[in-house]
Amino acid sequence: MILERLQQLDRRWVFLLVALFVILPTIFSVTFPVPVSPSTQSVYDKIESLNENDFVILSFGYGPSSMAELQPQVEAVLRHCFRKKLRVMMMALNADAPPLVVQTVEKVQSSDEFSDNGVSRIKPGEHYVDVGYRVGYSLVILRMAGNIPGFFETDTRGESLEALPAMEGISTFADVSLVIDFAAGDTVDYWIVYGHEPHGVPLAAGVTGVIVSQMYPFLDSGQLQGLLSGALGGAEYEALVNAPGDGMKRVSVLSFAHFLVIGLVVLGNALYLMRRREEGGGDS
Repeated sequence: MILERLQQLDRRWVFLLVALFVILPTIFSVTFPVPVSPSTQSVYDKIESLNENDFVILSFGYGPSSMAELQPQVEAVLRHCFRKKLRVMMMALNADAPPLVVQTVEKVQSSDEFSDNGVSRIKPGEHYVDVGYRVGYSLVILRMAGNIPGFFETDTRGESLEALPAMEGISTFADVSLVIDFAAGDTVDYWIVYGHEPHGVPLAAGVTGVIVSQMYPFLDSGQLQGLLSGALGGAEYEALVNAPGDGMKRVSVLSFAHFLVIGLVVLGNALYLMRRREEGGGDS
């Protein structure tokens, strides 16, 4: 009787189950432990090895269409940089990225970890600079190589870069401890060709899941010192810095949905085998 009911189950019940398995974990913020991959651990270890006041560049090579995957990565990495008291320069190689830079900084610097009574201890110009968007991947990187503050001239507030404490002693790529490019396209390739290869700039990357397979040869060759992969990379880094956020939530929701799909596949095959046995076809 139960077998017949399950075999005749309206597919809309399956759709309802999928919706519940996505909505309920989202509402109640259920998270799973996240194992950390070696490529993500490498990014963390590189930042962890830097000294206070070392200079790091975060390059935004993505727009709103990819923020679900890449924004958790950037937020977790920026949190780690501020926690290590590194100086951070943020730049946009995508024309749609500047609002995402602002959103990232505001979210991290206003968090409880970096705020006292609602006032952030992280100050623009002192702990970080935002130089905004510049057009042309190769041109920007080539011009930066010789004179970083001279090329950008001012930050997004109109302040002279050379006068900012965060830029003290920073001139060329030789003064940069690490570049991390967050990309939904081919900006990592440009950083390798025009930044890492001719100038030896230490480089890591955070990319969307659809292009991560293209990055592993660069990781294996040592041209990338670490790699964050899609939403999972963001979740892994959140776990490393002990700051659960959108990355871990999204990966956990996907895990619930995957468990349901696996369960339905197993149930469907079990029902099929039981039906064959009842029909006398189990031994064929």
